[in-house]
Amino acid sequence: GQLNLETFGKINHYVIEDSTVIQGTITLDFHFSEDALELMAKNINSYKDLKGVDLNTKKFKLAIREMLGDKERDEVISELTVKNQISNVPEEMNRTINLTDVTLHWDESSESFISTGQVGIAFLGEEQISKYVDAYIIFNKGRRGGFSKGEINILLEVSSAEWYYFNYKQTGAMTVAAASDEFKSIINELDSDDREMDTPDGEASFRYNLGSDIQKKQFLRKLRRITGEDQ
Repeated sequence: GQLNLETFGKINHYVIEDSTVIQGTITLDFHFSEDALELMAKNINSYKDLKGVDLNTKKFKLAIREMLGDKERDEVISELTVKNQISNVPEEMNRTINLTDVTLHWDESSESFISTGQVGIAFLGEEQISKYVDAYIIFNKGRRGGFSKGEINILLEVSSAEWYYFNYKQTGAMTVAAASDEFKSIINELDSDDREMDTPDGEASFRYNLGSDIQKKQFLRKLRRITGEDQ
């Protein structure tokens, strides 16, 4: 399909508050520039003062067990236990964005799952990151809150000078924005065909385009209205 979103972890439903919380690892896999993803990984890894993520945990190993077959699973978990890293990411685990220690709260007013705390970036493609960053995430199930049904928004904020924003709509359109001029240049210089992916008959085609910091700011305004942080 256009974009594959998977969650690994636990789902808790609290009856008294009538609320649902998802905790664990989230992966998104979609057609994207390898050069841009590698640069994103390099830029984030250059921030040495970011808090490190421990991947040698029961919850991340649980995600690995769900992603991989028996043989590869055992090899990867064994290496993770000894080194707290994975030197060769297996194909089944190679996702565009792999986030861990994510906590998503269900918001009834906007019919969406929302996360506004720090998340761990485990991997970007094959590049291990293992660093915590500020993140603003919303997965819409309905059409409230100024978002469309099935819309996905992820803003990863390393610093005010280093951030990456992804917006995906079920029409197959993805908008990508970033602070990095080099990152933007890579996407801008791609041929139109390279930013598009053929999809099976009956599905809308997938295509990503370069956005701007205006779209990032608009997203944050909508999110803060929902969470009550609007100033």
